Amino acid sequence: MSVAYNALGQPTSVTHPDGTVEKATYDRARVRTGVVHWVDQIEKVGERIAQETTRLLLPTVYEMLGKGARVAFGRWLSVDRDSIWIRQRHLPRAELASARVASGFIDLLRRGQKQPWARVRLASVPNPFVFLHIVSHRDP
Repeated sequence: MSVAYNALGQPTSVTHPDGTVEKATYDRARVRTGVVHWVDQIEKVGERIAQETTRLLLPTVYEMLGKGARVAFGRWLSVDRDSIWIRQRHLPRAELASARVASGFIDLLRRGQKQPWARVRLASVPNPFVFLHIVSHRDP
């Protein structure tokens, strides 16, 4: 069975081993299809995949940061020991107030500012939960 997702991380269809495809529709923030057995579990499966991926990748990312490397999260976003980089702009990690997911974007807020310093499309960030953990926690 394989699941396709949209940019917001919501399941859009499921392909079963026999080749049948079910399209998902959204009603009051709940996924509904003709077959309910996968719907109730899909969110838990997605959360578990994110947790395990983050758990497995964090030690390597922290090791790279400890050696002074800049770790890339997609084409434009990267993090080093002291800063978050978007292309050539950087925000010192000490100045980061918060990193949050909102409406399909990761918003990075600088201390003392109400508007995001940067907005990055969530779908463009590989392993976004690893990125969010790294920028939200200074040490492993």
